[in-house]
Amino acid sequence: MSRNNDSFETLHELAVHKMDDAARVVAQTEANITQSIKQLEMLGEYRLDYIARLQARLQEGMSSAQCVNFQKFISTLEEALEQQRAIIAQLEKQVEKERETWFEARREVNSMQALIDRRKQEQLKIANRQEQKMNDEFAARAYFASRRQQSGG
Repeated sequence: MSRNNDSFETLHELAVHKMDDAARVVAQTEANITQSIKQLEMLGEYRLDYIARLQARLQEGMSSAQCVNFQKFISTLEEALEQQRAIIAQLEKQVEKERETWFEARREVNSMQALIDRRKQEQLKIANRQEQKMNDEFAARAYFASRRQQSGG
């Protein structure tokens, strides 16, 4: 039974490592989401800045070629914003799947821990019963030994 418990403990340790690995993957993807959101915000600010520059230049007067170049660049920034939004959406879907994997790994660890605890309790009960049985036998022997001494023989 001890060997069986050792192998079960090993399986439990492997499950804990699997759960920890899943947690690290979730944390990394969440960090990637945060970084991607920062990049999205920076692109948005850059786009707004460029629109403000375009408006200022239009008021000052600029050639149509320059205006077209500004508008093309702003369009490129808008495409980059859309791509960044798509990346964030994909990462958010990914992190949800990774969280599900982590939750499942955690459930497995908790189930194994409950079984380990239950087995330890059962082993403790068995050990206590054996100890009680030995104590009872010792007490019975001592009682009968004292009775024999009292009766003289």
